Parts: sequence; C-alpha cells; structure tokens
Amino acid sequence: LGCRSALLALCAVAARLCAGYTIISWFPAHCKARFPVGECAFAALYATAVCAGGVAASLLGGLASDALGRRSDAPNARALVPLVGSLLAAPLFLVAVTRSSLHGTMGWFFAHVLCSECWLGPTVATMLGSLPADARGTAQGLFNFVQLGGGLLQVIIAPAAARFGIGRALQVTVPVAYLASAAVFAALLRCGGDAPTPAAGAALKFE
Repeated sequence: LGCRSALLALCAVAARLCAGYTIISWFPAHCKARFPVGECAFAALYATAVCAGGVAASLLGGLASDALGRRSDAPNARALVPLVGSLLAAPLFLVAVTRSSLHGTMGWFFAHVLCSECWLGPTVATMLGSLPADARGTAQGLFNFVQLGGGLLQVIIAPAAARFGIGRALQVTVPVAYLASAAVFAALLRCGGDAPTPAAGAALKFE
C-alpha cells in the first residue's frame, strides 16, 4: 500500500484479532469445564455479554472516534479509542477468567467486551482515511486477510492448553495479544499520517 498509517492499522488489527479468535475458540470451553451448568443457561449468558456488549461498544467507539476526529488536528487521533480499549480489555479479561463463579466471570467478561469491541469503526476510519480512493478496496481486502493470523494462532494455543490447562493459556495469550495491539495502536497514534494523492480526492471525513 505504501502507506505507513494503513500498514500500522493492519498490524493492529492482526494483533487484536489474535485476542478475539482465542476468546471465541477457548473461552466457552474454559467456562463449561470450570462451571458445570446447562448449555442453555451458559449460551444465554454468553450471548448477552457478546451481543449486547459488542453492539454498545461499537456504537460508543464510533461516537468517541467521531468526537476525536472533530476536536483533534492529529491525523490518526481516532486510534486513541482502540488503544485505550485494548489497554482496559487486557486486565478485565484476566479478572474474568479467574473468577470463582459463572455469573462473576460473565459480569467481568461483559465489562471486557465493552472495552475490547470499540476498535472496529475507529480503525477502519483511520485506515481508509489515510489512503487514496483507488487503494481502499485493496486495503479492505487485506483487512479481511489478516484475520487468518488469529485463526492460525489457535494451532499454537491448542498444545499449550493441553499441557497447562485452558485457563492458564487464556491468562497469558489474550492479555499479551491485547497489549501487542495497544502498542501498535500507540505507534499509529504517533504516526504523522499519510495524505491521499490529489487525484484520488480528499481523505474520508467522519464529522
């Protein structure tokens, strides 16, 4: 792409999705092994935390992103939203996965989702806003492609979970992935940005 902001955004997405796919793959198994509860009861709690928390986080993340875009002259100011979200999500998930009751686990997990799922809108806006119009389709394709990294990571986590237990594997891999994504979002925030070429038009405005 030849655009540092877009490349950093893609790297941040890859790290963030490592956390997301690990949670999707292993967190339900951890909960069902730790807390003997009916499938319907667990499914209801988990779906509520993921769906309600995810929708609320996406809306709040978008609103915060637009507010930063209006108030800051920094080209990648919106990256502050997923940066803060990732930093908060790491300890909240660690608390959730170590609770002694299912309801306590799901309560903290819901709080974690509120912080972790605010990343999509600000990241896409930052990435596409730094690119000329004729490169945004390629960037969106690469955005989807980097999801493979999160899936491939599960091949590494599986033997670790078998050896040390799912809970311990989650306690290490997910917070580390969140902190890695936060580090890349911080680099993106500090990046001076890349203006789209004049022929491609002005950058996207979310105001």
